[in-house]
Amino acid sequence: MDEAPRPLLRKLNVAEILASLRRHRWLLTAFACVGLVIGAIQASMTVPVFPVTFKVTSIALEQSQSQVNNRISTLANLAGISLPSNANGIAFDVYLEELKGRSTANALVARPDVMHHLFPRLWDDKQGIWREPFSLNKAIDDGVKSLLGMPGDSFHPPGPAQVQGLLESSISVSKSPYTPVVTITLLTADPKWGTQFLPLLHGIVDESLRRKTLERANRYIAYLMDQLGSATVGDYRAALIATLIEQQRQRMAASADLSFAASPVDEPVASPIPVTPSVFNRLLQAMILAFLAGCIVAIALDNGILGLAPLPETIVHRYVARVNSGRGQMKPGTAAMGQP
Repeated sequence: MDEAPRPLLRKLNVAEILASLRRHRWLLTAFACVGLVIGAIQASMTVPVFPVTFKVTSIALEQSQSQVNNRISTLANLAGISLPSNANGIAFDVYLEELKGRSTANALVARPDVMHHLFPRLWDDKQGIWREPFSLNKAIDDGVKSLLGMPGDSFHPPGPAQVQGLLESSISVSKSPYTPVVTITLLTADPKWGTQFLPLLHGIVDESLRRKTLERANRYIAYLMDQLGSATVGDYRAALIATLIEQQRQRMAASADLSFAASPVDEPVASPIPVTPSVFNRLLQAMILAFLAGCIVAIALDNGILGLAPLPETIVHRYVARVNSGRGQMKPGTAAMGQP
């Protein structure tokens, strides 16, 4: 009488699982080694990304803040509370936001040399044109849309929206609660160019804020001078004069040939250690996944889940036959060199 077929899925206890893994330990080792090789290949094909740091600080134009206010501000920073900033603090906060703003992106789009470095995969240096790189997913998507009679997505050179998206994804700002120094970090595949790009970005943002402040101060001063000519009340004139003095200070600061909203603390520094990919993590992950796959295969071989019997004889079948017959001390692959 034929033996009843073994169910594909049945309950296995821990002892059976450990026994299967012990019998197929060489198979597990082979899977882990293959996973290690695959992880190494993936890590070598991934473009490394390096961090470039650039430290800046706010330029304090007002030195009249009392010691009590300084202590309150320090305690608030330690507690994670953001107090309202003065005019210079607001300018510095705007500077940090504008590092990834649309106006900054518009200024970068007007610099072709910068755009070629920001999007090197889209720029064909030999022909001097923007070119869309080949993408299998894009080709399949366009083919499906063509069959359905839908228009495909046409390629356009990168513009302000793409530049702003790139800035938001590659630039981070880190504030310290203990010091006024702010660290700007850029993630780039070209750290040498990154050390040149961060000062350029700083100059674009700082100059933009300087120009806006100077224009605003000139308009305020013109308005205040016009009001002073018709003001007769003493208190009103005193308030206008005080405001005029403040605007004169702002115009003086914006007119000077110095940094306006933020001042670099030091030159940009590029780290020689990439943040991605993490070679150790990539190798460990690939090896663990391959080892788990080997465990599944080993358990399946011992329980007939893979249904190997009807298939032609292979190295794997010879290996399984040797293990089942009690002669499983040979290394995988030895049967292929011996007699069948």
